[in-house]
Amino acid sequence: MKVTAQDIKYVLSVKHREDFFLTEVKNGSTWSSRELAIMDGLAIKKSWAKPCLTGYEIKVSRSDFMNDEKWPVYKELCHRFYFACPTGLIQAEELPDDVGLVWFNPEKKTLYTRKKAKFRDIEMSADLFYYIILSRLENEKHPFFSSQRELLEQYVIDKASRYELGRRVGSKLMKDLVDLEKQNQEMKRKLERLEQNEIDFKRFQGVMRKNGLNSYRWNAAEELDEALSTSVPPKFIETVQSIQNSCNRLSEMVQK
Repeated sequence: MKVTAQDIKYVLSVKHREDFFLTEVKNGSTWSSRELAIMDGLAIKKSWAKPCLTGYEIKVSRSDFMNDEKWPVYKELCHRFYFACPTGLIQAEELPDDVGLVWFNPEKKTLYTRKKAKFRDIEMSADLFYYIILSRLENEKHPFFSSQRELLEQYVIDKASRYELGRRVGSKLMKDLVDLEKQNQEMKRKLERLEQNEIDFKRFQGVMRKNGLNSYRWNAAEELDEALSTSVPPKFIETVQSIQNSCNRLSEMVQK
């Protein structure tokens, strides 16, 4: 399994989650006259009484380790200095007594301290910290708090405000949902009535056709009204009129 420097950096960041952990840390300005050093990882212990800077140089290839001549510069910047590499890439016997070794297990994604680095009492570099302040820190953002108590008090106030806002929004949403459900039920009832009206109208058309009336004529309503106003079925009247017309034509033919 191929291991990348990013894999090891991530696990180191987890290991130092209680510290201030940085990657690719320079020892000062890029344009400084002194030799520029860039550490792969630096963990700063959050302690004023017992400060500790732990530096890491990450190696994922044997040739890179063998050809690296800059790492002694990194060591001078740290109280403890480690090489971090995949398991077995570097052996503890290859390192000076005060340099530590951390192995990375790619399958388990874990670190194993093969050799603990000795603590060195150093004078911490002002240039290193100035670089971190200028290049790696961000301005404090609003809201600003002068104390932890002020922060907690504001949190309680905000929490109460968020609760009240959530309650109001929840009540409004519930009311809207109830109204929408009422509208939905009303629309369903209207649709059912329309469907029933369509069925009744088709049955009505069938009855009209059965009794000799055309429901598609423009004056269908007048025809229906006329048919209902007499006791004789409209179809019977049409038949009688047809017989009468035939008799008249026959009489005319006989007279001729």
